[in-house]
Order: sequence, then structure tokens, then C-alpha cells
Amino acid sequence: MTGPKRGAFFPTPYEAFRKHCKDFYLKWKETQNVSRILRYLKTRVSYPDKRIESMSKMLAYMGLIESLGVILIDMVLILLIANKREVHTRRPFIKHVATFDELANLDLKDKLDFLGTEGIHLFNEFINRDVRNDIAHLKFSISDSGEIQKRTRRGPKSINIDDEISKFWEGVDAIENIFKEIGLLGFVESKCQ
Repeated sequence: MTGPKRGAFFPTPYEAFRKHCKDFYLKWKETQNVSRILRYLKTRVSYPDKRIESMSKMLAYMGLIESLGVILIDMVLILLIANKREVHTRRPFIKHVATFDELANLDLKDKLDFLGTEGIHLFNEFINRDVRNDIAHLKFSISDSGEIQKRTRRGPKSINIDDEISKFWEGVDAIENIFKEIGLLGFVESKCQ
């Protein structure tokens, strides 16, 4: 059996964070750019009819979760890792996660469940996994008037995608404000460029 050599140096979680700090900074800048573009599109797009508008909003919601949502989740996970919380991959082998690239191997459910076990429930308040999954698996229909309904065994259930999108942006703003309040953004910018 082989293992680490005696006296081998293993970086602390904070040292590992500092090593990957530039990735953190670049991810933050990426979220800012994507956020500006998506907020601009939200106010500037016109549609030929209500069905197309509703479909566009459904796809936009899924895109928001899979881009901004996942990046913000990953950023918080990296901060937890830097504070000695252990995040692991589950398949095919259990492995400690320490980088954004490694976090990409975890699915959204695993990430949100881990955050929940750490007492961080904010993401579950603005990311509706059920609606995201309904979109991904096309478990909805759109009427001519643009009403979106989820198909269930008990019959159709309305989805208010405008409310889901609004909640998402409120959550993004909350996380950005938390990062600013604790001085994280200034720290990352000054130390990690």
C-alpha cells in the first residue's frame, strides 16, 4: 500500500482557494457579463405571439439556472471548501472536490442538497428544480394565450414563469449583495487577478 510520503506538504483549504482564486475571480466576472446581457434581453425582445413568448421565457429560465445559478452555487461551494467543508463526487468513485472543474462533475441536485446540509437554503428559495426539470424534459404545454401548464397524472398545473424568473433575479441580487457586504469581491479582485 502506498500513500503520501512522510513530511509531504498538503495545502490547507484556504491555500487551495488562493491557488484557484483566479478561477473564482474569472467566474465572478463571467456572471456579471452574462447577467448584464440577460437583463438587457429581458427588456428588449418582442415576440410575434404569446406562445412563442412563453416558450422563450421557459427556455430562458432553464438557461438562467444552468448558467448563472450553477456558477453562483459553485462559487459558494468553493468558499465552503476553503472553510474546511468537504465536497465529494459520487460517481464512479468518491473523490474530494477542490476546483471549479471538479464541481462540474456534480449535478445540480447534489450541489443543492449539499448546500442544504450545510444550512444554506437560499438557493432553494430562488431555483425551482421542479420547473427546471419540467422544462428539460418537456413536461409542459403552452396554450394559444401563452398560459403554461405542467402535465401531471392529476391533470394540468399552471406554471407562472414570470414569477419564477423574478424570484431568480432577486436571489442573484441577494447573493451579490452578500458578497459585497462581506468584502469578498474586493478581496478576490485585489488578491486574485
